[in-house]
Order: sequence, then structure tokens, then C-alpha cells
Amino acid sequence: MKKKILAGITRDDELYFLEIDTTNGKRNGYNEFTMSGFTVKPITLEDAKNQSYESIKSLVEDETRDINNLYLRDIDDITQNIVDSDGNLSGLDTSLFSETVALENGTEYVFESGSCGQHKEKELKHYFINENLYKQLLKIWDRYHLKELPENSAMSIIEETKEIKQDFVEEAKRAILLINNPF
Repeated sequence: MKKKILAGITRDDELYFLEIDTTNGKRNGYNEFTMSGFTVKPITLEDAKNQSYESIKSLVEDETRDINNLYLRDIDDITQNIVDSDGNLSGLDTSLFSETVALENGTEYVFESGSCGQHKEKELKHYFINENLYKQLLKIWDRYHLKELPENSAMSIIEETKEIKQDFVEEAKRAILLINNPF
């Protein structure tokens, strides 16, 4: 069983996802439990394009100072060639949640990847799943990550996550609205 859950919004206004998996004996011959968390930050598409451009430009400046003196090419020209070739967002990591979300007002958002792996948020500003379930999952993560998951209440809690149905695009819209209008 592999499950991705949008758990909520962090205190830093990032979306926090959990990824939960049990190997069903496929890896070590027993039912191994794994869990990880990652964050993404909503950013307007226009801001993302600008940030990506500046990131590429910074790389170009760092890598081409000496070469540029030989060819006398403008840094912005080189940067624009890269953007034209690789895309407007090629200088921004959106790999953890690659959706583009449009709000009703027409503003489009993408999601800049943040931390990932064993990133745990002990508390969230807004919960998109039951807060008690969330806290139980964190306890199970601490106790059983990369270990055999016993047939007990921990397993029943993991099974409970199978019932969570989320439309990530709709939940992302809700998160953006909560972040932009906190009251």
C-alpha cells in the first residue's frame, strides 16, 4: 500500500504532504513500514517565472564570466536562450508537486519544492486530515519507520489512511486561499 496525503499547511505557509508505504514483505520478507514528509510552497506562476529566470541568470553569470569575456555575449541573452530552450520554469524545482492550479480570479500558482525525506512537522497551522490521526501517524513514524509493522493498532491506523480521499488540486486551491486570507 502506498498513500500520499496532503496533511495540511505548515506554520511557514507551505503545504505539507505525507507519503506512507508498507512493503507487504517485498523488501525484507516482512511488512516493513516507511513514511516520509515533504513541503511545497505555493507561488504565483508569474513570480515563479521571474524567480526561475533570476536563478538561471545567476547560474549563467557564475559559469560564464570567463567565457563571456571571450564571446562578448550578454548574460540576459544567454539566459533567455536557456529559458526559450528549457522552459519558463526550468530554474525552479517543482518536482514534488508539479500541478499548476488556477484560482477563480484567474491567478495561476505552481508549487516550489521545499524539504523532503524525513521532514516532520510536529504541528500544523491548518489540518486537512483529522488532527488526532495526524498525531498518531507521527508516533507510528517515530516508532516503526523502516521496521516491521506489527498487526496491532498501528496497522489499523495505517489502514485508516486508505479511506482518505483527496483531490490534490482542489485541496491546493483551498490551501492557497487559507494562506492568502488567514482570517
